[in-house]
Amino acid sequence: MRCHGQDVVKRSQIFEDIPAFAEIHASVADAGQSDMPLTDAHVDQAYSAFISAPGEGSTGRRVVELDGGRAGPVDYGECVDLLDDVARIVKEQFMDKNPSVLYSMLYFGQPV
Repeated sequence: MRCHGQDVVKRSQIFEDIPAFAEIHASVADAGQSDMPLTDAHVDQAYSAFISAPGEGSTGRRVVELDGGRAGPVDYGECVDLLDDVARIVKEQFMDKNPSVLYSMLYFGQPV
């Protein structure tokens, strides 16, 4: 509950100050297959999560994007089927505007 009500900077500082997290991070940080960029390098990559969230004041669900690089969540509207809705959103909002082959997606949910 130490993070409740805190902004993103304060929440990240709270996690940085937990010794167990620092130890776990240090033990695996250099175990990846990719070269790590320099700490001051410009990295043009982004990671987002799409969730089905409750709508405010209604019983419906909303498709919401959580992206640490943004000031807050992005609401894409009604959620009928999360997998189908996100596939449509990613195609229309991202892939149609930037036809890069550098997109990857993972789905963590019920088997379809």
